[in-house]
Amino acid sequence: MSIQVLISEIPSYFHKQLEEIQHLHKKKKELEEEIQSLNKQKLTTEEKLKNSRRISNSTEETLHDFMNVKKELEFHGISMQVPAKFVKCVEGIKKLCDYNPFEVVEKFSNIKDLEDGLKYTQLKKNDVETMIKMLKKTELNYEDRLNLNFIKLKNLEELENIGLVLEI
Repeated sequence: MSIQVLISEIPSYFHKQLEEIQHLHKKKKELEEEIQSLNKQKLTTEEKLKNSRRISNSTEETLHDFMNVKKELEFHGISMQVPAKFVKCVEGIKKLCDYNPFEVVEKFSNIKDLEDGLKYTQLKKNDVETMIKMLKKTELNYEDRLNLNFIKLKNLEELENIGLVLEI
């Protein structure tokens, strides 16, 4: 690459080159800072995504457990709508099987609360899944921005390598 410059224009040309180099250094520093910031945001997003998945999995387990208990009770003719029938069943358990009915009642006492909470839990699960989708989109956006900044940095380094950098 050869540039023809009049001798009288050398100081001006030299000054422009210095300004360009300073601008490139400043731009490179800004890009490095932005990459660092994006990396932090990416880590935060990944942590939120991980927590959302954990909550979603926990919610699914709770729903699954509730549905299994409900199906089992219904299979044995115990309605979730009629607690008196359930109590009679527990009394029968003690007479026929010699189980402690208080332990049985304790284990199933939360069924009504679970049924009431089922809708809430399902809504919460849906919200978590929506949040996961949003976080994934955000993460992809960060990845795209990081890749773009890495390309910009590489281009700046190439400019430095071909001599557009002045050591001060």
